[in-house]
Amino acid sequence: MTNIPEGWTPIEGKSMKDGGQATVVPVRHKDGREGVYREMKKPMCKVSRKRFHRELEILSSMQHRAIVTLFDWSAKIEHPWYISELGDPFDKWWSRRRKKLKQNPEALVEQAVSILRELSSALSDCHENGIVHRDIKQKNLIMKRGLPEPWPILIDFGIAHYEGGDRLTPIDQAVGNARFSPDVMRSRLEDVPPWLDVFDLGQLLIWMLDEKAPKHHWQRPVHWKHAIYDDGIPENLQLSIRAFTAACSTQVTSPANGTEVIGLLDKLFPRQLPKKVGQIDPNIIKNAKKSGATVKQLTNAELQEEIQSGAPLAEKIYLELRDTVFSVLNELSEQESSAQILSNPPFGYQIIGATDLLWVSIGPPQCNIQLRIKTKIVPWSDPLPQNKSNIDYWRKYMPEDAICFTLALEGGVVQAHNAQYLEGKWVTIRRDGSIYLHPLSPAFGNFSNNDLGGSAKGLGVAASMDDVRAFVISVFTNEEYWEYIAAN
Repeated sequence: MTNIPEGWTPIEGKSMKDGGQATVVPVRHKDGREGVYREMKKPMCKVSRKRFHRELEILSSMQHRAIVTLFDWSAKIEHPWYISELGDPFDKWWSRRRKKLKQNPEALVEQAVSILRELSSALSDCHENGIVHRDIKQKNLIMKRGLPEPWPILIDFGIAHYEGGDRLTPIDQAVGNARFSPDVMRSRLEDVPPWLDVFDLGQLLIWMLDEKAPKHHWQRPVHWKHAIYDDGIPENLQLSIRAFTAACSTQVTSPANGTEVIGLLDKLFPRQLPKKVGQIDPNIIKNAKKSGATVKQLTNAELQEEIQSGAPLAEKIYLELRDTVFSVLNELSEQESSAQILSNPPFGYQIIGATDLLWVSIGPPQCNIQLRIKTKIVPWSDPLPQNKSNIDYWRKYMPEDAICFTLALEGGVVQAHNAQYLEGKWVTIRRDGSIYLHPLSPAFGNFSNNDLGGSAKGLGVAASMDDVRAFVISVFTNEEYWEYIAAN
C-alpha cells in the first residue's frame, strides 16, 4: 500500500507501475495538477535509500523547464517520497511525430535537434552544478503535457553522480544502460565526466533519426557509421548528423558538457535552415567514408577511433572554408577573369604530412597568386613513433578542446612552380564546432618547390568565417604580390 499525501488522489484509469526501486502511482491534486507519486519500496537497502535521497536533493535544487518539477516531497529517512509532474511518454510521442513528418524528413531533423537543444540546456545547468545524469534514454524522457508545442523533460536521476557527494557506485560497478551508455561505463570508471551524458545525447539522436528506429532489439550503443538515415534528408544535413554523432562518440573529440553541445548544435544546425541547400557533391558522404582507408592501416585502435570520429566535423568545417574561398573568388572574377579553380577533390586526409584539398589561383598563367587549403592530423592519442616529435611540436599550439584535424589556408605568388612571399593561417577546429586561427610560420623560405608550407606558431585567436574571408581577400589583393607579378 502507498501513503499518498493529503490533497492527492490516484487518477482513475491509470494503474500503479513498477518503477524499479520505487512504487509509482499517477495522481491528481484537488487543484487540478497531475503528477507522479514515487515512494521507495520496502525493505530498502542503505545504498538505495541514499540514492533516493540524492535524487530528492538534486530535483529540489534544480530549476529548469527541461528538468522534471517536484510538486511535493518528504525526505524522512523512514519514508521518503516525492510527487513530480506528469508528462506524456517521450517514446510514444516521438513515434507519432515520425509518422506525421514521414513526408518531411527535414522537419523531422529540425524537431530532433530542438529536442537535443532543450536537453543540452538542462544538462548545461546540471554539469555546472557537478551533476551527471548517467542514464539518458528515451524511457527517461517525458513531454510537457497540454501544450501545442511541448518540450522534453528529463526524469529519473536515480543513478546521477553528484560531484562532492558520497560516491554511491563502486568504481568497478557498471551503471547506466547497455543500450545508450558508452562501453566505458560498463567497466572500471574512476572519474564521472559530463561527457557520459553527451555520449547518450548522440545515441538519442541516432535513435530518433535512424531509418529503422526505434529498434527495441538493440543491445549496445550504435556506432555512428552504421546508422541509416532517410534518403529524403539532404546530404548536407546528413553530414551534420554524422558530424554530431561521431564527435559525441569518443571523449577526445566530444563536446565536454551540455554547454559545449549547444555550441556544436548551433554550428552544425543553424536555427534558421537555409531555403536552398548548398552545392555539395552528392557523393560527399560516400567519399568521406572512403577517405578513412589510410586510417585503417593503423594498429592503434584509440588513435583510429579519434581520427574517424573527428572526420565528419572536420569535413563540415572544410566545406564552409571552401565555400568562403569560392565566394571571394566569384566576386573577384568580375574584375579579374583569370580567377580559376585548379583543384577541388573530395575531402580527404592522411596520417603523415598534410593532404591537399582546394587549390585556386588568380592572375596570369605563368605567375599568379595561389591559395590552397590542406588538412593535417594532430592527434591527442599517442601517435605512431615516427610522428611523435612532429606531433609534440604541433600540440603546443593546439587549444585543449581542439579535435585532431587542422586545416591550413596558405597563399603566395607562384612562378614556374615555385612559391614566394609566403603567408597563411592554420585553422584549428574546436569540439564545439568553432574555429581558431593561428599564425603560420614559413618553413622553407622563398621558392619552396611549389609548397607554400608552414608550421603553426602561437595559440591563435577565436575566429569566424568572416575572419577567414578577410584573410582570403587580403591574399588576393596583396599589392606586393601584384607588383611582383607585374615585374615578371
